[in-house]
Amino acid sequence: MKREKWKFQFKADEVKVAAAAKFKFHTERWDWWKVKKEEEVMAEIKNGGVTIDESIVDELSKSGYSGYNTLSVAVGPQVRIAPELVKRLQECHGKVDEHNAKVKLYASWVEVLGAGGTQLLTLDHEDYLFFYGK
Repeated sequence: MKREKWKFQFKADEVKVAAAAKFKFHTERWDWWKVKKEEEVMAEIKNGGVTIDESIVDELSKSGYSGYNTLSVAVGPQVRIAPELVKRLQECHGKVDEHNAKVKLYASWVEVLGAGGTQLLTLDHEDYLFFYGK
């Protein structure tokens, strides 16, 4: 059997319904990653995920210590964000971008297919999975 050569006939308005379902799914996923998860991670970072390290020379220079040329030795405070929170924030941004791209893609298909009405379209297996796949 050559499944990759199979063809399926669907009306444009039937495929539009499938594209609209994909649009809705990715809109909900975008919302979950952007509104819920990203805000959750940002709150964790703001509520204790940041540390500030100051060198001993920096601390001594505040009290007037001039035993070293503080311009060449002192580097100033170092701000660090917990690595696991940085990783989670990057994951959120990646998922937001991924779902945003798919929202735009499926929105354009809903618009295009809306003009097709009852016109028959021939879909191959990749097309079918694009619109109907899980």
